[in-house]
Amino acid sequence: MTTPSGPSLTGPWSGGFWRNFIARYPEVNALHKKMLRVSAKVERAGSPPAALTELLRGQANDVYWHGVFGGVYLPHLRQAVWSSLLAAEAAVAPRDGRTQVQVLDYDLDGQCEVLVEQPAQNVYLAPAAGGAIVEWDAGGRNLADCLARRHEVYHDRLLGDAGGVGVSKLEQPLRVREPGLAGRLHYDRRRRLIFQASLVNRGGSLRRAVRSELDELGGFGGGSFEVIGQTAFERTETLAVEGRQATIRMAKSFQVSSRDCSIGLQVTLSADGGPVPALLVVESNLALPAGPVAGDVAGRPLRRPADLGMRGEVTLRQPAAGLRYQLRVAKGSRVWYYPVETVNNSESGYERIVQGACLLAVLPVRLDGVSAKYSFRLWTGA
Repeated sequence: MTTPSGPSLTGPWSGGFWRNFIARYPEVNALHKKMLRVSAKVERAGSPPAALTELLRGQANDVYWHGVFGGVYLPHLRQAVWSSLLAAEAAVAPRDGRTQVQVLDYDLDGQCEVLVEQPAQNVYLAPAAGGAIVEWDAGGRNLADCLARRHEVYHDRLLGDAGGVGVSKLEQPLRVREPGLAGRLHYDRRRRLIFQASLVNRGGSLRRAVRSELDELGGFGGGSFEVIGQTAFERTETLAVEGRQATIRMAKSFQVSSRDCSIGLQVTLSADGGPVPALLVVESNLALPAGPVAGDVAGRPLRRPADLGMRGEVTLRQPAAGLRYQLRVAKGSRVWYYPVETVNNSESGYERIVQGACLLAVLPVRLDGVSAKYSFRLWTGA
């Protein structure tokens, strides 16, 4: 909300009106609209008791907001609500085994999404959000559940600058559960999704990726794509590159498997006015149901960022959650990993919380008038 002169009335905090949480946190909005969608499905099915019970569990209110008691920042709360909603949806799903594809603005953000629903998995694609995956339901979980890192008013206290903002008695005195949290305050430029494809100036590093400081060319990572097929999107931008104008085209085509829980992505790139040297960065932000302690990525611990080197495939395992991801990347890709960490304040003090896992396939490309295709595939299972 803005005043006639422009400044926001809500500021960096969501304020006291619940709908502000939906506006501030798209993850909350997506969860809320999923709940409404599942509620409508359960009602149309006659509200069978088992489905209705799971739906009511999925309406537990804490996860739909954020305050001094954690709310949306607590992954186990989000995962519990998502699991209940997906159980309710599965209980009333059609038994014919067919794939259903719908194009509609299901999250009411003013832009249409492409919803692919089938017995094995649901994949929701957002052409207006970088042509990426906003929801991936498989095995009773939303595997795209990864909260972005945002500035919160209480972060200013960690940095020694409260800016005149008052704090509640629950936030006094300043309690910090581990040292060095101020140095972990990094903020994302957009929502975290699966198969976000960006073009980045060469010279990017894992450290810069962790800090959300990669120097992007254009807005391919989060900009709006034109729908050119049922699950295919395209974006064209004209950019100034090395003192000349270059028109760059990126097309993204998704293949949602009906045989297993896997998703394929083909990225096609070309440029008029090239050559344009760049890095193609394909980013996937994934849920970690068992937290960052249990499991590994390519044999490395999940707690720390890692340059996994040049490889064709990477496996991330969480045996305690019965979960495994496999990411197959285009030839010549380097794979980076880091845990997505937020700094949250609750009644127990400031703490670091791992919201999910970020896997990045990083590939040097040289764009010119000839189209080049790059393929990626993400699979999950026990």
